[in-house]
Amino acid sequence: MIVPIVFSMLAWVSLYSAQIDTILIPSPSMGKSYPALIVLPDSHKNTTKKFPSLYLLHGHSGNFAGWYDIATQMKQWADLYQLVIICPDGDHDSWYLNSPVQKNRKFETYFAEEITGYIDSHYKTFNRPESRGISGVSMGGHGAMYLALKHPDVFGLVGSSSGGLDLLPFYNDWNLQVLLGPFTENMEIWKEYSCYYLLDKMNATNLKIWIDCGTGDFFLDVNRKFHERLLQKKMDHEYLEKPGGHTLEYWKDSYTKQILFFVKWLKR
Repeated sequence: MIVPIVFSMLAWVSLYSAQIDTILIPSPSMGKSYPALIVLPDSHKNTTKKFPSLYLLHGHSGNFAGWYDIATQMKQWADLYQLVIICPDGDHDSWYLNSPVQKNRKFETYFAEEITGYIDSHYKTFNRPESRGISGVSMGGHGAMYLALKHPDVFGLVGSSSGGLDLLPFYNDWNLQVLLGPFTENMEIWKEYSCYYLLDKMNATNLKIWIDCGTGDFFLDVNRKFHERLLQKKMDHEYLEKPGGHTLEYWKDSYTKQILFFVKWLKR
């Protein structure tokens, strides 16, 4: 009886033999390099075919390595669904924006142009929006949605889990005024950087959208408001509320569902 069990375990290990590495991705616009996790399916090394890609953005005060704890099945996903998964670093509190105040912080440029360009030139990934997804938690949920709304020619699919999809109600939090300027004097500028208000500058697109938020989350109201605005604009999307808060446990469960959304829509 021991031999079949050992064989079964070895078969499982060989089935999910994706490679996960930490790399440095340069930012010419900022004159720095930042780390990222990249997960390559095992088949990547011995094929000429290309793969869809999924970018995962961390939350405020976190870093790229936080995805080891959230998406614990990344290697399995890469092999099972034949994806390249990239978890770049958002420098603690960038909100994935080009700051109008701190001119040396150009994280929209970095994520929408420099990282994607680097990945497509160094790995076997499709350079087209319908094969490139982006998602994130909390600050990263806002960042993913912001980048996809601003750059639908780069990202064709977007997910947000517990995302801060409207920044204005939180003007006193997370050093946002350092990033965007004093709120009372710059409200219109703040709107330009907030996902909710970006919707009013968009026409319906082919963007595939997933949003989820816990019913005990402090971002629940802004997620509901964003969902209602999408309905008003007749923009197709998937929206999910479920029990939970702004917690690791919630996000771990969320991504077991959200990954299936990306697998369904990413073009190969």
